[in-house]
Amino acid sequence: MIFNNRNLFEYLGYKNTDFKNQSKIIEHIGELMNQKEFIALQTHNEKVFQSKKNKTFDFEFRLKNKHNEWQWFLRKDLVFKRDLEGTPSEILVTISDISKVKEAEEKRQIAKIEAEKSAKIKAEFLSNMSHEIRTPMNAIIGLSEIILNEKLEEDVEDNMNSILQSAQNLLVIINDILDLSKLEAGKMKIESIPFNLT
Repeated sequence: MIFNNRNLFEYLGYKNTDFKNQSKIIEHIGELMNQKEFIALQTHNEKVFQSKKNKTFDFEFRLKNKHNEWQWFLRKDLVFKRDLEGTPSEILVTISDISKVKEAEEKRQIAKIEAEKSAKIKAEFLSNMSHEIRTPMNAIIGLSEIILNEKLEEDVEDNMNSILQSAQNLLVIINDILDLSKLEAGKMKIESIPFNLT
């Protein structure tokens, strides 16, 4: 039964002379693997041999190349012949280099973490900024209302009403920004307020 050939080792940059026992070159795979992954590989092999269905089994693992760098591989096992007792007698094993795929996944994961960190910073900034702006806006609105309670000339009263209305409109925008930052931070709370349905 053929499990592998020497091409894999050549692909990793090794020569046949790099391994002492030429007749058991397949056993050297364990020397190039992480110990936990090697144990997982043995478990994978057992699962393939114990399977009753002719289906493909996938296994991802790393091997250390001649330059002492890890390379990722995807191994696919397919049982295509069994003996009379149903035990696998011939298995087709293919191994593909997926290092570039893994590298892209790692970069994507790093980019995702950075994006989430950036979004969190933005949400915190918006929240802080909204609070800082709302404080003086409340003062402007409050003082405008106090001044409007006094006797004013018509044009002054019109100007104060414009200031008050503009300040109230701006406060609505600020509250919307604050709600948006809460929503992004997952801190939005739903309020239960009575209202007239009609």
